[in-house]
Amino acid sequence: MTNDNLQPFGPIHPVPVVHFSLEFADAVRHLFQRVRPDAVAVELPNSLLDVVQKGVRRLPEVSVVLYQNNAGETIYLPIEPTDPFVEAIRSGLEADVPVHFVDPDLDAYPSYRDFVPDTYAAYRLGIEAYFDIYSREVLPVLKRGPADMRRETGMAYRLQKLAAKYTKILFVCGLAHLEGVKAAFFRPQAEPLERTKRTGVSLFNLHPDDLPEVMTEYPFLSALYEYRRHKLPPKPELSKFTVR
Repeated sequence: MTNDNLQPFGPIHPVPVVHFSLEFADAVRHLFQRVRPDAVAVELPNSLLDVVQKGVRRLPEVSVVLYQNNAGETIYLPIEPTDPFVEAIRSGLEADVPVHFVDPDLDAYPSYRDFVPDTYAAYRLGIEAYFDIYSREVLPVLKRGPADMRRETGMAYRLQKLAAKYTKILFVCGLAHLEGVKAAFFRPQAEPLERTKRTGVSLFNLHPDDLPEVMTEYPFLSALYEYRRHKLPPKPELSKFTVR
């Protein structure tokens, strides 16, 4: 089963994902290897690019990005291996492929409860079938506001600029935004009004004892994902552990 929205448009190879999902991180990793892009674009604001990339380079040590919005609320962004956006950035950095953050920084964004199918289905069925189900069952009833349109047209504007420079761009965005970005990409767009610089952004390493509380996937699963990205440890010498 395929979905037309997942076909490349221009040089853009779209990958709609669920945030902080191991299955989608794994899909991004495989698609990066298959597409071999000459640029990566992710749904994150450019104002966080330097500090997020610094956190990604620390992996497999898990970090968290902290900053405050205009309302004085503390925003935290975990940098963990099983997030598909982190995987896209990490794959780009490891391959010396330019990574671009294309989401406008709007400072405040409404909090939505986004109902999605079990992400394990993306592993069993593939992200094309998963996105087809999401498009039919969730998108028609999804709550959206003006901020969504601002973000989608802003991402489309930056993708238009990147499309003039690169021939294959792996674009990773949330499931809810792909159709809006794609529609806006084929219309003239103005540069978005946004916060271009953010101060007071901090990056912290997490203490191992805090990982189960903060990480969105079990630390054990993240460790297995790390092994899968590289290689399994050597087999133990069973003779040392055999009970005689």
